[in-house]
Amino acid sequence: MIIAALLTAAALLPTATFQEGGRSGGSWTLLPFPDGSFQMPGPTRTLPTRPNRGNGSSGSTPTTPATEPSSTAPSTPTTGAPTTGAPPSTPNHPPVTSGPNAGAPASTPTIAGWDPMVVETEMPALLDLDTWNIWWRFRREGYLRIEPWQTAPMTGDAAGRTESGAISRATVRTRILPALVAALEDDPSEALRTALLLTLARIGDGSGASLSRSELHDLLADGLDDPNQTLAETACVSLGILASSGSLSTLSALLLDTEVGRELVDERSVPLRMRAFAAYGIGLLGQRTSISDVRAYATHTLVTALEHEVDAAPDERIATLVALSMIDPSDRPVASPAVATVGGSAGRIKDKCACASNDELARLLLDMLDTRREDERTRAHLPAALATLVPYVSIDVREDVIDALTTTASRGRERDSVREGCILALGRIGDADEDEVDEDIRKELTKLATDGNQRARSFAMIALARIAGRPGAGDGDPHAGTTAVRTFLLKRLGRARTQDRSWNALALGVMERALRDTGGLPSTDTLDALRDGLRAASSPEESAAYSIALGLSRDAGAMRALEEQLDDQGAATRSFVALALGMTGAPTAGDALRASLSRAKHEPTTLENTARALALLHDPATVPAILALDEECDCSLSRQGMALALGRTRHPDATLPLLELFENEKASDLERAYAAIGLGYLAEKDELAWSTPLASIVNYRATPDTLTSAQQGGILDLP
Repeated sequence: MIIAALLTAAALLPTATFQEGGRSGGSWTLLPFPDGSFQMPGPTRTLPTRPNRGNGSSGSTPTTPATEPSSTAPSTPTTGAPTTGAPPSTPNHPPVTSGPNAGAPASTPTIAGWDPMVVETEMPALLDLDTWNIWWRFRREGYLRIEPWQTAPMTGDAAGRTESGAISRATVRTRILPALVAALEDDPSEALRTALLLTLARIGDGSGASLSRSELHDLLADGLDDPNQTLAETACVSLGILASSGSLSTLSALLLDTEVGRELVDERSVPLRMRAFAAYGIGLLGQRTSISDVRAYATHTLVTALEHEVDAAPDERIATLVALSMIDPSDRPVASPAVATVGGSAGRIKDKCACASNDELARLLLDMLDTRREDERTRAHLPAALATLVPYVSIDVREDVIDALTTTASRGRERDSVREGCILALGRIGDADEDEVDEDIRKELTKLATDGNQRARSFAMIALARIAGRPGAGDGDPHAGTTAVRTFLLKRLGRARTQDRSWNALALGVMERALRDTGGLPSTDTLDALRDGLRAASSPEESAAYSIALGLSRDAGAMRALEEQLDDQGAATRSFVALALGMTGAPTAGDALRASLSRAKHEPTTLENTARALALLHDPATVPAILALDEECDCSLSRQGMALALGRTRHPDATLPLLELFENEKASDLERAYAAIGLGYLAEKDELAWSTPLASIVNYRATPDTLTSAQQGGILDLP
């Protein structure tokens, strides 16, 4: 899986070849750091030439309906009852290049498998999973939603606008989708083809267009048997991103390794990575569909894989659990007397599927958590699935789940990643009222934030912050925990160890943002402490953390202090500070951000994040300021960064410039791939990025390669 960062100057970098599972892979490329040295944050793959496969759909692709079914599920085994969609996660982005060869043309287009922020940085700690930067990378999208621009209806070249400022679906259907499909049918390079598949999936809905959902499905599914591993995996993920119920039977066949699934990939068995990506795709589809029967079938398929594939590799089982965590179970029965509860060892196949009720599924997952037969990383992802079920199980089962999570989180001999998964889950379950169970959860997390190891402390602080920002509906004061947690975090900030200060600041920002989102006001004590911390920060990483915390708190009063950081810091820190300024909502921060935009024309990540910051502020000069960069620097690297920046604005006025770049016959395939990704950002069919619900729940300290990987790339490394 690739596309976390499209690179240039690849021909000058050291490479090593690889091959996996009979599919051609390519060669790894080491990424240059600003000082010219080579390290291993995210190898890139030089993609082999793909033979012309035509533009029809694969003959083995299952037939899918032309329209969404209304109330009937796909023809599959039935389950006890339906299910529902879930909460909204992080994608990544393309460009990354710095160092002596930045901007040089590449002889072969390449795409990297890691976040470009890793390369544009003076902070090597970004590669350390224990730092706050990685938490932010996975969780940020939920905090960066851009409200629709307020623009008047337009005619002529600007007719793609709507009165509310959103890009009209008519423009998507009649202008953007046809351009993407035409490029896909023109046998593009591998880099461009990969970008096209993802963009078609994230913006396509087919409604009222000549391109139906079933035709979109067939376009994407045609890549499942591609001899290039990356393209085949991208096609699989794209079916999940498309989130059409007609894709569910295809993804189920791949996950369960059926005869149909093997025909789809033209292999004797469905490759392990493909099965994992199919599971993620089912989760994405089940989370977004409005059809209860489709949710029920998605859950049925995932539970079937869990129960019957007890010896499956961890990648597949983790993907299945993550997918289950994404599907809201609110319309499934709490308990079903007809189905016996699970007893004994995990993985014992019952007469009836555990998806028949929430209680039965919770007991299956508890058994898996309790046994050491499961791989450590698999057990580390069980708590998230249990947390999703907690509001929809019986009281007895809820108590069992919370007791298991609390006990496991505090068990000294337990694996760290499993404890951390439990800590994150408790942060999703508890609230700020005076119910006994909520007070116990807060007490346990406070202890872990004080006495646990560094990993436990960091996640415990974030979990406490999430709980404190969630008013309760139970006994006593709904905000009792808010006051107690804020006091604890502020007192702790003043005497925190060096490695804890950034996490502590971030937790305060998370708490204040949650309170803002529920109609509350931030604490002046918190804002003062964060401003003081920014002034006293002893490292670029700490400055960035305090900046993001102030942005999360929407502290417009911190604007001047943040603007000073834009002048004083390097590219990586400026990227964080720019986002922070945008999140504060300070209306007069536009001038400083536009100046930073010009300075970042050779820093794609900083350019992209600065554009997002301006868009968060609804600065009217955002799109013109980005377009002006082309006059300042007419180079490939600048145009790649501009494409992403234009897409991130989600402004209708960015449509034509992106289409012009995408359709420019003189542009390189790499530049067109960036433009395609920019169009995907611009016209995404949902308010939040497709990966937001996925990245927001994963325990990233126990992720398999199919979730994220510097070597092979995972679903969260996609743009």
